[in-house]
Amino acid sequence: MSTINNNFKPIPLSNSSVEVITASTLALRLELPETIIKELFKKFINNISTILNQLHEYPDDPVQLKMAIHSLKGISKNLFLETLGFLCERFEKDRETLSAEESLKTLEQIHSEAKWMIRQMEQEITG
Repeated sequence: MSTINNNFKPIPLSNSSVEVITASTLALRLELPETIIKELFKKFINNISTILNQLHEYPDDPVQLKMAIHSLKGISKNLFLETLGFLCERFEKDRETLSAEESLKTLEQIHSEAKWMIRQMEQEITG
């Protein structure tokens, strides 16, 4: 039986915060043309959609869940998606001590944050 993490506090979601991703900002940061950044956004959207489906399909499978969260963390950090990367990192670190309710809340936050990033990237791609 896992113990409850009394220090757990949900993180505000990005759709109520200031984290915004733009192709031009990321192009400057990575020193790549915007066209390549937009291609990365397309790949991110495809990969994240697959990972989000895995999170939905395997919420009770610790191995699949761990692999999906780890993949999402890596992709997020590579694109400087700080909030999403942090949520995944925290979930990886605290997964063993979170109650079922805390775990579900964090997974919901991860899902919402990923969807927020997808919407922003889609807007950047379509202009």
